[in-house]
Amino acid sequence: MEFGAVMEEAMAIISARAPQVATTVQNSLPATGPKMVPTTLFFLAALRLGVVENWLGGPALQQLRDAGRRDLAEKIGSDFSRLSQQSRETLPGDWRGFSLPLMQDNSLQQLQFFYRRQGDSDEGNTGEQSKTTRFLVNVSLSRMGDLQLDGLLRKPATPKPAASGHLDLILRSDAPFDVSLQQDLRRAFTHGLEDSKLSGSLQFQANRQGWQTIAHAADDSRMT
Repeated sequence: MEFGAVMEEAMAIISARAPQVATTVQNSLPATGPKMVPTTLFFLAALRLGVVENWLGGPALQQLRDAGRRDLAEKIGSDFSRLSQQSRETLPGDWRGFSLPLMQDNSLQQLQFFYRRQGDSDEGNTGEQSKTTRFLVNVSLSRMGDLQLDGLLRKPATPKPAASGHLDLILRSDAPFDVSLQQDLRRAFTHGLEDSKLSGSLQFQANRQGWQTIAHAADDSRMT
C-alpha cells in the first residue's frame, strides 16, 4: 500500500474520533493551492529528522493506537522512516528525491519531489551568505494535466525581519495557461509567500519548455 493510501485510511479513523486533531493533520499535508510551498517545505524539514511525530504530531498517532490500529500507526512511522532514508540518497547531478503525499480534490496522491543544494552565494553587497535550494516537483492534475514546479529558494544566513527568504518558481505545463488563470495563480502564490514571510516571483513556461528529467535510483522512475 502506498504512503498516500495509508495516510488516507489513517485520516478517516482520526476524523471520526477527533475532528480537531484531524484538522491539524490536514493542515500539515502538502496540498494543491496557495499553501503547497510552505506545507511541502514543512514536510521536508520533518523528513530530514526522520521522526514522523515532528510532522503529524503525537496526538494523531495516539488516536490510531486508541482505536486499536497500532499496526497502522507503526506502518506510517516505518514508511516515513523509509522516505527519510530515501531522501538522503544522492542521485545523478547531486539531486535527492523522495515520495511526497499530496492532497488533491479531497484525496491523497503520491508524487516525486527532488531537491539539491546549490551552494552558498553572496547576498548583494553585504558580504553575507545565503543558503540556496533548488527543487522540482511533477504533478498530474485532472483539469490542468501534467505540471512541473521548478523552484529556487534562497534563505539568508541571518534572517531579516521583513522576510525569511526569497522563492523564485517556474510552473511548466503541456498547454499554455490563459491570462485569467495565470493571474489567479499569481494571486494564490503571493498569498502563500505572505503566509510564509517570503518574497519571490512566479513564471510560466508552456509546451514543456525547459522540462527537467531526473532518474530516481530507488525505482528508476523518471520525471518526463
